Amino acid sequence: PFPTISLVIKNRKWILGHISLRVEKKTAHMFHLIIDEKFRRKGLAKKLIAEIESYCLSLEKTITLNVSKKNTKALNLYNNLGYIIKDEKKKQKNVKMQKF
Repeated sequence: PFPTISLVIKNRKWILGHISLRVEKKTAHMFHLIIDEKFRRKGLAKKLIAEIESYCLSLEKTITLNVSKKNTKALNLYNNLGYIIKDEKKKQKNVKMQKF
């Protein structure tokens, strides 16, 4: 099994944002990016992703993620941060994206 790392952004005892990363042999898979609805559009997702990217750069790992084709906000976020669609199959509900 590969190790999983989770990062959180907290305000007092409340978790505002969360992201997880599973470090594999050649890649690192990012998942469970969640931002509390009241705190969205404040740059918290970008901060969490930046931390993951910095860590993965130091390990020389390609970052992968899966996102629902219907989640246009997430797709736009990842596109704006330089992620590209690596695998998109018509019958699947998700697309695979990567960076580095």
